[in-house]
Amino acid sequence: VGLHAYRAGRLLIGCDVPYVIILAGTDVNVNAKIAKECATMQEAVSGAVTLLAFSSEQQTAFLRSLSFSGPTDIMPQAVALPSQTRTDIWRKLQSAGLPEGANVFVLPCGVREVKDPLFLVEAFGKWHSEDARVWLLVIGPPLEKGIIDAL
Repeated sequence: VGLHAYRAGRLLIGCDVPYVIILAGTDVNVNAKIAKECATMQEAVSGAVTLLAFSSEQQTAFLRSLSFSGPTDIMPQAVALPSQTRTDIWRKLQSAGLPEGANVFVLPCGVREVKDPLFLVEAFGKWHSEDARVWLLVIGPPLEKGIIDAL
């Protein structure tokens, strides 16, 4: 599974193992508008067994930019996992101080200004001060220099 037709797609081109590409907003809003990156995405998706998009609008926009004859599906960005599906990761978070019964919201992304992570951190900080069970977990590499310091 590769997240981003451009970023992960560069690594998947020529891969002998069947793969799925999850389309991201950056693919549609940035990379599809740059000819060289669009060509790379086209090559990557031509080898994919399926594509996943976060919304039908994103799926439509992507397919306007690139040709793909395989199946495409919508995978909403928000999912709720029942407590019985929680695994070792959940136990590790609890050992790091996460309280029993916590509601954890995960933001998997390359951390950059366009994602407006400071807005989320401030909003979740306020919510957390009102309800200590609410937590925000940001997972991803810093893609812009000062953003981590700001967080």
